[in-house]
Amino acid sequence: SLSTTNSDQTANLAKQGVTANKVMAFAANQVSAQAANAGDPSNSSYQQAVTDASNYMGGGLGVGNANDLGLTTNTGTAVGKVSALYDLYVSSGGTMLDADNSARTAMKIFGVVDWLRNQQYYYGFAAASAAYIQGLLGWLDNINSFANDESKSNQIIDYQKYDSTALQGTKGIWGTIIQWGGALSGAIITIIQGWFGDATYAPGIMSYTTPTTNILHDAVDLSVKNLNSLIKILATKIINGIAHEALADIRSIGGANTASVKNPVTGDMLSDYVPKNLGDAVALNAGYTALVKSLGLTGVINSRILNLVYQAIANVARHAIQYNFAIGFQKAVDNFLQTGSIGDISLVTNQTINGYSVQNPALMVGTDQSANLSIVTQANGFAWANKVLAPLVKYAASNALIDASNGKSSPKLEAGLLAQYLLNQGVITQAMFDQITTGAPNQIVDGVTAYVRNPQGVQAVLEGFYTAEYNAVQAGIAQYKANPNISSNDIANATPTYSSPSDPKNPNNDSFYAGKPDATHQY
Repeated sequence: SLSTTNSDQTANLAKQGVTANKVMAFAANQVSAQAANAGDPSNSSYQQAVTDASNYMGGGLGVGNANDLGLTTNTGTAVGKVSALYDLYVSSGGTMLDADNSARTAMKIFGVVDWLRNQQYYYGFAAASAAYIQGLLGWLDNINSFANDESKSNQIIDYQKYDSTALQGTKGIWGTIIQWGGALSGAIITIIQGWFGDATYAPGIMSYTTPTTNILHDAVDLSVKNLNSLIKILATKIINGIAHEALADIRSIGGANTASVKNPVTGDMLSDYVPKNLGDAVALNAGYTALVKSLGLTGVINSRILNLVYQAIANVARHAIQYNFAIGFQKAVDNFLQTGSIGDISLVTNQTINGYSVQNPALMVGTDQSANLSIVTQANGFAWANKVLAPLVKYAASNALIDASNGKSSPKLEAGLLAQYLLNQGVITQAMFDQITTGAPNQIVDGVTAYVRNPQGVQAVLEGFYTAEYNAVQAGIAQYKANPNISSNDIANATPTYSSPSDPKNPNNDSFYAGKPDATHQY
């Protein structure tokens, strides 16, 4: 195992955005620094090794280096080499040295010939190899740093407009790619580059300049540039696929209250809100599956390095979606607690949201949108809250009144009973009931892997909301009994509020807010 933590601790770290790889990388950093200290950076052999490593990793010598990490016929080879180097970083504890204190394994990965190199050369090559991987990890940490930054995280989901074919991919250029189905040629590369352009996807999130203190900063910068050109092709469909799957599911009401699953490639824990690895995310779209095959990436799509990049993107996108969902969700809740009625979408936005429906919130993510995904997500939260929670207001109030007249107080109902009430009222379908009560799969689009998610979040929201409304009504009755002459102003000022356990600003869901003033319910 890469982590010394138990499963509960690891799950907690995942909620904090701290992965096992981050913990490992920190420790490896210290070890590799110690290994570097064993060498002599002023030694000519040591310096030659650093130069050689920079040349081979930075794209000057041989196939499969940083120059090939973008769109080339050698993309698969290059990703495989970087992934192998990362695996060595993990297995060596960050030293990049073999058991015999040489650096032959690291050298072999990039084709550097070992002509009886001396020990200082090995130390230099190991230090350079470690610096290269640490530089890539620094880039990934930088991406992850935006996950809890509401002012910036939207950049990754709003960079391109929402495409409803995220779970189909047989139209337009994706249908063309499916028809190719073969090896990538230079001509096809040119076509794909023309489709996507050279600019970095969501540059405010994905761009990065390696600190010059890193001895391989030039090679890292080139790798980041080329990986960004590759990720740009995948990012839009991955992000739209995540949004489509999650927001079309009633468990989206569970918001940031998610369970953790293990990425089988990296060993990291991540939220079950998103596909657990890059291969699963790519499989959401048939066109992308064919593109991956054409790029020669089939064998490396679930390499460690690409999955680490995927995890970083998914982490930021998930947070951005959850923040925006919470905005719309809370506006709906506040409105029907204060007015007793379902509010108009204008409470969220004046923009047109195609397919907007309180009866079927999933429609809007099955439709192309001109509005930014952040706004579509707010509308989605608004619709789901109105669909599922609004009916519970009258139910909780009715039960509270009956119990109060009988001198009773039973504010808690288990989520399964509340879901049964919603099913009996025709508010939700049998499939939704099963998703709430048993975590049943949601087959959103035929041919796409079903969305599976722990229902703990939606269950907590249903129970918490019902209890809050029930208690508010009983408190109002008690207040009236104690003061029958209570004024209408006093009654108005007693309008109940509700802070959802699904709120991403709840410290139990996101450590970014731990130890800070309560930020829940503030949107």
